Amino acid sequence: MADSSDFVSRFQALYKANAVSSVSTLSHPKVLAQLTPFMLKWDSLPTLLQQAMLWDLGLVIATVNGAEKLVQVYPLCSASMDNLFFPPAAFLSLEGTSPQICPSAAYTNYTRQYVASGPGLMPAIRCAIDASGVPDGQSAMYAQDALGASDVPEPRSWVILAIHSLPKAYGREAAWGNCPDEAQKQRSALTIPCVVYSSRTASFCEPRALSPAMTSWLKAYANPTSATAHIIPDPSPARPASVTTTEDRSSAVLIGAIAGVVGGLILAILLILVYRRRTRRSEIQFEPFEPPPISYATTRGDTIELMPHNYRALETPRSILCVAWSTHTVLDDASALRVDMTGFVATTQLSTSVVAGTLHHQSVVVKYAENDVNLDAFVQTISLQSTLKHRNIVAFLGFGYDPNDKGSLCVVAECLPFGTLEAFLRDQMGWFWEAKMSVALDVAQGLHYLHDRSVLAPRLRSRHILLMSHEHAKLANFRLTNHVAKPDVTYWTAPEVVRGEAYSSAADMYALGCVFAELDTHRRPYADVPLPAATIASRVVTTGLRPSFTGHCPVDIRKLADECLLSEPDERPTASEVAAELTKILRYHRGSGCVLMQP
Repeated sequence: MADSSDFVSRFQALYKANAVSSVSTLSHPKVLAQLTPFMLKWDSLPTLLQQAMLWDLGLVIATVNGAEKLVQVYPLCSASMDNLFFPPAAFLSLEGTSPQICPSAAYTNYTRQYVASGPGLMPAIRCAIDASGVPDGQSAMYAQDALGASDVPEPRSWVILAIHSLPKAYGREAAWGNCPDEAQKQRSALTIPCVVYSSRTASFCEPRALSPAMTSWLKAYANPTSATAHIIPDPSPARPASVTTTEDRSSAVLIGAIAGVVGGLILAILLILVYRRRTRRSEIQFEPFEPPPISYATTRGDTIELMPHNYRALETPRSILCVAWSTHTVLDDASALRVDMTGFVATTQLSTSVVAGTLHHQSVVVKYAENDVNLDAFVQTISLQSTLKHRNIVAFLGFGYDPNDKGSLCVVAECLPFGTLEAFLRDQMGWFWEAKMSVALDVAQGLHYLHDRSVLAPRLRSRHILLMSHEHAKLANFRLTNHVAKPDVTYWTAPEVVRGEAYSSAADMYALGCVFAELDTHRRPYADVPLPAATIASRVVTTGLRPSFTGHCPVDIRKLADECLLSEPDERPTASEVAAELTKILRYHRGSGCVLMQP
């Protein structure tokens, strides 16, 4: 009898025993994102492996409004999905509970709940369920597992606040107060009581990473013949890849390595040629490709799987920014930096100038600029982006031609379709502070890297911070020089810039203070101030108006934000100092075991 919720090991054992699961599984962006480091596709996985991944990430089936959907299970922050079940001895020790002992042909006896009070169960419950719209089911909410060794559990949730793992093949589960009639092919399966999840329930956390057991299984499945044929990175969200052969993977890595080696040389040649062909050079301001926000929502069928980038991925996903340009330019000499656009297939029009599609088995986004650009500026853009290589900076990969328009030059950059921080904050009101701190640390480290190279981020805000995962981010939208001409005055603009002073790295730090406020409130700065933007900007200078914070913002984060928002630029901390302080704060909270949830 399996008194354990370790369904990953159970599904794996069934898989090794060549068991067949008839379950129709649903996909989920959270699961798809975990597959990309392993170069695997959801539809290519065996059903048992799919079921294991869903369980490992806390996703169970529920019938909502007549349709099956995946709902999120939140284990205790100190627990995990493999230890949600508490043993019968613990159940019997709870106040107001009594068991029903049922016979079994496969086992001696097993326990099901006969009487249980909600308050009595609370001390033992180890999970919460997002139960919006989930119907009630008239069954026990605690039961031992009496399934056979070859039976495939099918975890699903009812609003009675329990996870039931009885396979559909056994029909309707025995009603409360009754033992399953094995003569009628009824069975009892593991049933785990949970509470209703609320964003105010600080003791429960969403599973955000694969367990070691799940990771090991995926590695073994991705590399069935050799443990060293391909290095699999840690399973945080990563690039999309539908490459299925070792030869294809090796070719992709080799191409990336060659491009990296020759990239610097090609760029130097580009700049020399431009200098020779142009007698006048104007001051350049750089705004790189900014991927459009992409929703988490997916549909089955012709779905576009756009996955985020992993720190250590061997290949970076590609998205395309195309601008109208003549083929007869100096860039014709830079063939080593070109991306072959042959085979690009557009699948979805995301906006008037943005098209999603696939290119060489990878999901991409193609953005068409409406206006021509200056050649010198374009080369400078390539030059700057090619030299910025940091895990917290959106990466540049090259340029190419749209095969449908030979006069369309394309700048290639990575795609981070977890979307913008702005959209994520809007959709995830219960996001916990430890993950927010990690994102803030990534932003600070990215700023430090840019400032160290005299590059600024004058449009720093949550909309221009792109998420790789729930805990990691990259910066987009920089400028080439320290002299940003006539920046727009926004809610993130430092008071000295509003007064007309030059934009500096200290102004970036002020904007970072505003980003801290966004992380806290999940709203743009001053969303609570019913005044026109121009009036707010004036009061930032004249009265010291600053963004609001909630009473739930961690004290050390609020202190750091206040320092970033100081009126005098010289008094604000540097990006390096903020990164160092955030590192200390994260170590403290992780070491203390403290869980900080957004109410």
